[in-house]
Amino acid sequence: MEFKNVLYVHGYGSNGNSNTAKLLKKYLGEKINVHTISYNQSKPYEALKMIKQYKNEHNIDLLIGTSLGGFMVMNCLGSLSIAINPCFYPSVELPKIGYTGSIEEYQEIENEFKSEIDFEDTDCCYGCFAPNDELLGLKYKKEFEKYFKFTTEIPGGHRATEEAIQKIVNEVIPNYIKYLNAWHEGYRKLIAEGIV
Repeated sequence: MEFKNVLYVHGYGSNGNSNTAKLLKKYLGEKINVHTISYNQSKPYEALKMIKQYKNEHNIDLLIGTSLGGFMVMNCLGSLSIAINPCFYPSVELPKIGYTGSIEEYQEIENEFKSEIDFEDTDCCYGCFAPNDELLGLKYKKEFEKYFKFTTEIPGGHRATEEAIQKIVNEVIPNYIKYLNAWHEGYRKLIAEGIV
């Protein structure tokens, strides 16, 4: 397995042309196409539908999201994703940074996530957390680990730094691919042996 098409989902108040998107394009190089998408942050259900539709229409192998975008990608259950400093509870965090829209849809998605995630989803999202995150710190790392098996710490603060993106590209993504390939190989063996 390898990733050929990546979709970057930005955080609150940002857009698809953010510095993080540019850094991903820079460090992923020419081998991987980095797509970006902008979404209506006051309509999270609509945003999730748009992200999932874009993923299917453009053969996206991996979703990468930061902050609110991290929340979005981790809620695309069944899709391989990397959540960078994910805002696990937008209903709690967004009003603290000036969001004045309704938080009801966010609360509904948060609750649905907890009831819909199952064992098959536990390895579909890789969490990257910066200890120096000035907005969220590491307070959602343990919450994330209740549902997903992979986390790592990255340098920098809430906004992904160049060093953080380098670590994600040079360590996180290769390790994730290695794990997925090993999993698929093990599954193929089980099929060959008639166990599944």
